[in-house]
Amino acid sequence: MSKTGKYKSGTVTISVDYGYDAHRIEFSKRTYNRIHSGKPVTVKGQKFHWDGRPDQDYWEFNQDSPGSLSVYTADGGAIYEGTLSDDKVWTTPENLSKQIDDHAWQIEHERQNEKTSAEKECLVGDKPCDQPTTPPPREEKAKKIIPDDALFVCEYYTRYSIAEHFESVYFRRVKGKDELWLSIAGYGYGINRCEFSIEKQHDEYNACLNLLEKRFRQWFLGSPTEFLEPGIINENDYNTILKKIETEVAENIRKAKENITEIIEAAKALGLYTRPGGDHPDYWLSTCPGTNHSLIIRASGNDFYCGYCRRKGGISELRAFVKERKASR
Repeated sequence: MSKTGKYKSGTVTISVDYGYDAHRIEFSKRTYNRIHSGKPVTVKGQKFHWDGRPDQDYWEFNQDSPGSLSVYTADGGAIYEGTLSDDKVWTTPENLSKQIDDHAWQIEHERQNEKTSAEKECLVGDKPCDQPTTPPPREEKAKKIIPDDALFVCEYYTRYSIAEHFESVYFRRVKGKDELWLSIAGYGYGINRCEFSIEKQHDEYNACLNLLEKRFRQWFLGSPTEFLEPGIINENDYNTILKKIETEVAENIRKAKENITEIIEAAKALGLYTRPGGDHPDYWLSTCPGTNHSLIIRASGNDFYCGYCRRKGGISELRAFVKERKASR
């Protein structure tokens, strides 16, 4: 955040690098100024997408100490714990330094506490949260547990980008439904959740095969790596599912390379790392300009989309997007 005082116009975006990608929140100058004053503030985010699944996220500023930042989901997932001065946290516009003068923060914090009782605010954008949207108390986070009647399926490592985590899988059959539960543990976070709930279709073994394949297809590109422990599913079953998906991915990549359209050539000419996505022959991934995440390109439509940046368009819009990002550096 700025060392020079209040930010006077426009919006502020704060981003955190949580290992897999960058997660961000955008709010107005008014909210930024509350945070900069050292006041404890909780902001309700624009949702955190974990494996394509949206979870409500909360950003706690100055709760533990001036300059502290905690980002977590309503399901109990810890996205980031640290300070705003960490090199994994950055702000835009870029004229706002992400390095915080801790002494200045402390002075501002103490001065604010003299004026108020340091009440804690919960905001949705710039408006107070209604009672139903108040974030769960910190001591109640991560209390979701795997049901006692869930059966252990298997455990393995997964890799996404530069991060790795353990993933333990459980199967539960209840009231005509088959559920796949996950217990995910990695560096600095842990999440338990029901990933799928579908109509009962097979015996337990084949239901587990079906649900595990469904899970692996969320990752695509064969992200699960080392098999660790068998349950209902053994290592041979695990490898058979991965081999099936990897074969499909290789075929999708082959077909994609046979259909290089104008927007694919434009993205490469702009210096963006562009390659077939693998999950469909029509979809490509390309580096989103000026970031560490990817945008999606649809070859047949000659268009692109970035969900993080909320930008989309055709070839001319992609060129303008790259030009804009280069000019802002």
